[in-house]
Amino acid sequence: LALVPMLRLFVFFFTAREDVSRLAVIRDLVIFSAGQVASSNIVELALSDDDDQRRSFLVLFQKLLAAALRVGPPADAMRLFYAVKEALFLGPEFRPVHEQRSGATLSQLIRRTDVL
Repeated sequence: LALVPMLRLFVFFFTAREDVSRLAVIRDLVIFSAGQVASSNIVELALSDDDDQRRSFLVLFQKLLAAALRVGPPADAMRLFYAVKEALFLGPEFRPVHEQRSGATLSQLIRRTDVL
């Protein structure tokens, strides 16, 4: 996924004064990716069997949510969080894509970012 290196550079070098417009673009790209099929969906990294990929996704997404909460309206951060939730759980019955990792991912994002 080409979005991961872009996201990595953005979140680690983010400054609120200079990157507000770039945050909007990155946010929209992440939301778009989260709505795609599994092979091109950034959120699938959270369900990976590779521990490093899972951790990397969580760190990047936590930093992205923190940046969104810091500079934008809370609704922008919630759109990101909701996109992840929609990718990890299916349908109105809220069926997890992965038995353990779907819930664990959302739980970690809630605890570490105070998004709610």
